[in-house]
Amino acid sequence: MQQTTPGGVIVAPWGTYYAYTEATARLVVAEDGNSASGHFTQPVNFMRVRSHRLVRAEHSSYVPARATGDADKSTTTITEPEFLTGSLDVEACAVGLQVPNCAHVPDRKQAGKRPVRFHSLTDKSWAVVVFRDGHATATVYQSGDRRLWDEVEAAFRWWQEQGRPGFHRFGPTVTADRQVPWPDQPSNALSG
Repeated sequence: MQQTTPGGVIVAPWGTYYAYTEATARLVVAEDGNSASGHFTQPVNFMRVRSHRLVRAEHSSYVPARATGDADKSTTTITEPEFLTGSLDVEACAVGLQVPNCAHVPDRKQAGKRPVRFHSLTDKSWAVVVFRDGHATATVYQSGDRRLWDEVEAAFRWWQEQGRPGFHRFGPTVTADRQVPWPDQPSNALSG
């Protein structure tokens, strides 16, 4: 922002560690020159510079072998086809914006079963959702201070209830020391 005048436009890729999905942000510098805000315009995939890449921890560093017996167990009615729709999907971007400091890794499907793993980037909280072909519900295991699947499911359901909005309904507000993503409410992004 220091290199742009008030009203100037900054175009840059922006994303979360939740997924590899990123979007192009079109930001307009505020009149005071201290912030810039704007909507995302389209999905993109850029190779992040090495210092910005997430080195994903092995699942075993969160969950000792066969420790799912110690986890809370529940089910979800979200299905694999509605949850895992593609690499440039707005759903992953929308969920990632609302579930900070979380990464998810869908495993390969084997024998009609696909686990999707979620890891907190701030503590050792984790969740695993196991989708099975032909089943109306998926099994959920989660453990730790954060209930990661509960957070992800709430964000996903919110996105569905809003009519599955596209990238243009989201964006960030950026200052010299903060980046605050928002869904549909740029004027309130830095409050709180």
